[in-house]
Amino acid sequence: MNFAGFTISSHIENQLGATMVPQHKILFSAVAAFLAAASSCLPAQQQATPSAEPSHALAAVKLGDKWGFIDKKGKLVIPARFEFTTGFYQQLAAVTIGKKTGYIDRSGRLVIPAQFDFGFPFFEQLADVSLGGKNGYIDKTGKIVIQPQFASPSEFVEGLANVKINGKWGYIDKTGKTVIPFQFEGAGSFSEGLAGVKVGNKWGFIDKTGTMIIQPQFSDNEWLQTGWFKQGRASVFLGDKCGFIDKAGKTVIPIRFELCRAFSEELAAVGIGGKIGFVDAAGKMVIQPKFDEAWSFQEQIAAVRIGDKWGFIDKTGKLVIAARFDSAGSFSEGLADVGIGAKFGAIGGKHGYIDKTGKIIIPLQFDSAQPFRRLD
Repeated sequence: MNFAGFTISSHIENQLGATMVPQHKILFSAVAAFLAAASSCLPAQQQATPSAEPSHALAAVKLGDKWGFIDKKGKLVIPARFEFTTGFYQQLAAVTIGKKTGYIDRSGRLVIPAQFDFGFPFFEQLADVSLGGKNGYIDKTGKIVIQPQFASPSEFVEGLANVKINGKWGYIDKTGKTVIPFQFEGAGSFSEGLAGVKVGNKWGFIDKTGTMIIQPQFSDNEWLQTGWFKQGRASVFLGDKCGFIDKAGKTVIPIRFELCRAFSEELAAVGIGGKIGFVDAAGKMVIQPKFDEAWSFQEQIAAVRIGDKWGFIDKTGKLVIAARFDSAGSFSEGLADVGIGAKFGAIGGKHGYIDKTGKIIIPLQFDSAQPFRRLD
């Protein structure tokens, strides 16, 4: 999610390694990183679960300089005619036509006209949209229900959105009412009932009444900053090291790592000595740090980089899909997007999809690819 001090440009640099491009293209690239962050802190019940029906999942793919959508057989079911798309969230996908964004349904029909400077995905039935340099919210009819007035994009999680006005962050409900005053230097989305907030130059955690449950004491660390509670644990930084606390603020996994990702499927990726491994909720290193990069576990498998190639491991740390790709995403709906010839792990080259045996199910023929997402 968005924290104060977290800028569009730094987001691109960290997530995509992008160079300077025209402003609207910068925003297109930035949304990919925004979506990754958004998905990582959603409550478990809102995250995608595997579907038995291939027709109920679509993935956004890029052909040349346009985006369209394929089904799990690789058939292009929505023609590639968009400058960018967020992919489908809650039955609708934000798509950019020219320099304006609207929303399509699963048939590709434009159900909300392309009238916004940019549009983010629907979360909890509302979507953040940008107009005239300000952000507000629409419902699924396209009606503006909260007027554009905020300085940074965010999304509703657990009924509240962290928003910024005049340099300060606070929280609003779905009517636009301020429920926690604009008083923080930074603010993250709620997760498991708590949200990280920045007071001065330190981070702590509040509950939904705005009460400070865990006093501000944790550090920023570049753009990562304080994490979100997942499975009762949140990553926090002290200086340049991170560890995990519980909801009482007690350190339950020592602060000794260089990198800490949120827990997913009972494990969290951590970095030590320049390598990535995985710990369980008790802090036991169940997969030794030996990878050069790693994504979180999804569908019992995690993408890992060994040298300059990506493969996939199971929860024992066994390499179940050989490291032979130049880029790799997480598994979703039984398939993972992979690339050959991609720079920075994501940009350029050709992309397609593999199954959990490593078999290429959809040929590497796309210029970029997003995960499959359910439409129901």
